[in-house]
Amino acid sequence: MAQTADVIIVGGGILGTSLAYYLAQKGVQDVVVLEKGPLAAGSTGKSAAIVRMHYTNASTITLALRSRELFLEWADRVHVGPVYTPCGWLFFVPEDQQTNLAENLALQRSLGVTAETWDLSALRAAIPGINTEGIGCVVHEAKSGYADPVAACDGLAESVRESGGRVLMGTPVSRILSRGDRVVGVSAHGETYEAAHVVLAAGAWSGKLAAEIGVQLPLEITREQEIILRPSDPAAAPNMSVSDFAARIYVRPRADGSLLVGRGYPKAYEKVDVDNYREDYDEEFVEDSLHRFLGRYPKLQGSVLTEGVVGLYTVTPDWHPLLGPVDGRPGLYVATGGSGHSFKIGPALGEMLADLIVNGSCDWADASLFQLQRFGAGREFRSSYGGNRA
Repeated sequence: MAQTADVIIVGGGILGTSLAYYLAQKGVQDVVVLEKGPLAAGSTGKSAAIVRMHYTNASTITLALRSRELFLEWADRVHVGPVYTPCGWLFFVPEDQQTNLAENLALQRSLGVTAETWDLSALRAAIPGINTEGIGCVVHEAKSGYADPVAACDGLAESVRESGGRVLMGTPVSRILSRGDRVVGVSAHGETYEAAHVVLAAGAWSGKLAAEIGVQLPLEITREQEIILRPSDPAAAPNMSVSDFAARIYVRPRADGSLLVGRGYPKAYEKVDVDNYREDYDEEFVEDSLHRFLGRYPKLQGSVLTEGVVGLYTVTPDWHPLLGPVDGRPGLYVATGGSGHSFKIGPALGEMLADLIVNGSCDWADASLFQLQRFGAGREFRSSYGGNRA
């Protein structure tokens, strides 16, 4: 006999757990989240989880602001311990992007983003010994920073359980179930679950599940790497999250005093099969990342590599998420494809989709911009910085 629910969510990452949380907040108690492993076991748990407001279109800026508001008010709203560190965020911008930067800052400030520009002397005072070569300008967001992605999903899930929802781990979904064109449920771990609304929020596995019922999602999977360093001189290490457009790296502190370092755009992307990719980091990646990192932070020569992180991006052609109902398949919704941006805007994406499911519309943002139908209709997102910088 099938188990029933009002909404079934496939995937327990930031999109799935955020959606479940906001559905519960809107009174939908019979929610089931199905996750094949532990929560945040996929891309979310491997995320750098840097939180920043600096985007180049109004829709994504709105999502980032709304998501950060939840992180800042986490204890009061989710009722578990804090998961967010508002240490500040710095953006190092090369000289040739000054015009773009000015236009983007004007847009962001018009939407409520608080950001200031620093000169290089202020940067040197904040990070002793930094090499400022190639940096034309610095942006500082005081309330931005980073979060613990696993703790965030755990906290959202706990709130869902307290509201009467079910969050089931170790429950892999093997297929989506349909009657005619209508999606009616899923098969998972030997059980059948049926609901009026089924949400595919399975990250890098979303495309394969959708394809089995004839829904083609424009997704590519890329393999992404990061390294963790123990700084040789903690006093010279950045104590804020940093996106370095000039050196093409990002850096953020971690709670244990180490630093997470990754490669930023522009860079080459390695497309992989979600079920067959190398999960060990590459020595070439370590060498390149260390070269860029130490070029920017020369006082940190002698920092020790302690581990590497390998995860996946789920990428759409415009690097922005797919979110909303799927035309021609009533009952099916998607929430996937956010590449490296999903964590920082994930809570608001979950709220947006909860509004669509409960109310049929979202009154605080244009949700139609994120629907699958934008591709082929000339409504793709564009970035003034190019590529995946959003």
